[in-house]
Amino acid sequence: MKHIIILSLIFSMYVSANAQNTFPSSGSVGVGTISPGSLLHVYRNASGNTTPVMSVEDDYTQGFAQMAFKGTGQIFHVGVGNASAPALYANNFFIVDAAVGKPRLVIDNTGTVAVGTNSFNGGGKLTIYPTAADNSGLQLLRLTSTSGVSTANGKVLTVDASGNVILVNDGIGTSGWSATGNAGTNPSTNYIGTTDGVDMAFRTNNLERFRLLSNGNFRIGSGTDKGKTFQVYGTGYFSNSIGIGTDSINDSNYKLFVATGIRTRKVKVDVSAWPDYVFNKNYFLPSLSEVEKFIDINNHLPGVASADQVEKEGLNLGDNQGVLLKKIEELTLYAIDHNKELQKMQELIALQQQQIDELKKQLELRK
Repeated sequence: MKHIIILSLIFSMYVSANAQNTFPSSGSVGVGTISPGSLLHVYRNASGNTTPVMSVEDDYTQGFAQMAFKGTGQIFHVGVGNASAPALYANNFFIVDAAVGKPRLVIDNTGTVAVGTNSFNGGGKLTIYPTAADNSGLQLLRLTSTSGVSTANGKVLTVDASGNVILVNDGIGTSGWSATGNAGTNPSTNYIGTTDGVDMAFRTNNLERFRLLSNGNFRIGSGTDKGKTFQVYGTGYFSNSIGIGTDSINDSNYKLFVATGIRTRKVKVDVSAWPDYVFNKNYFLPSLSEVEKFIDINNHLPGVASADQVEKEGLNLGDNQGVLLKKIEELTLYAIDHNKELQKMQELIALQQQQIDELKKQLELRK
């Protein structure tokens, strides 16, 4: 009997030494404290101590030292992979969504962070892989489009073609472009525009005002492309002179300078005076002999610009039309006077013919 009791005691001690430790569900465990504030409370009061308060270790070369956090329908594993663990986890800290087997956060031994992805990309210190394309996955709750802006020159963050976040100059320097003023930019690499075959449209009040077409044509207003470099749908205003086909804009008295010519169906010229005064009774009409004398001396009509003057100064269409009409009206007056003289001569001739006929009759009677 004595041997049985001793054997039973030894067996009980062996089982107790190799069994897992369990704790009642109604109690809490305190390590370093006699008044734990949670189910497991680890406490240390040691100034300057850099050793961990708690360690989790897996000595298997391909294993993971990890802890599981389980909620209702969701399990997250938090830990670090050993040297021979899969590439993403080897020597890296991770948080994995165990329900789908995907990493949510990974930090490697150089401090590089990957969020929502299973690989580090681009060599940057932070890689974010959002759930949808064209979404940065990064949100700043205290910095929005309604926040105040700084007018001082500085730097701004942007992304390159590979999605890398880069720092560029804001308003000054050689690598940045901003809408608040620039200096020292390189037009080969710093520009506003598109890199594909899509037009650039500019709107105000959500209505298109002008468009730079992908073929290089520029259109103001809304309309179809006419295949011309500059197109305007609507009215226009120019305060200064315009040159078409010429850069010789050297006379401030005129606003439009056109080389080669103008082809049109209609031209309307505003004039302030029209030479109907020629028909006034008190208008002085020079005699034809006076006109002839003037022509002999000057080789052009009186009141009409000479060929030399036109060649040097050009021809004012409005004034010239008035001068031509004046000469037509003067010619009309000359023709009227000449017609009156012809009528008088015809009347005189008729009277003289009548007298001749009477004389002939008298001579016949005397025979």
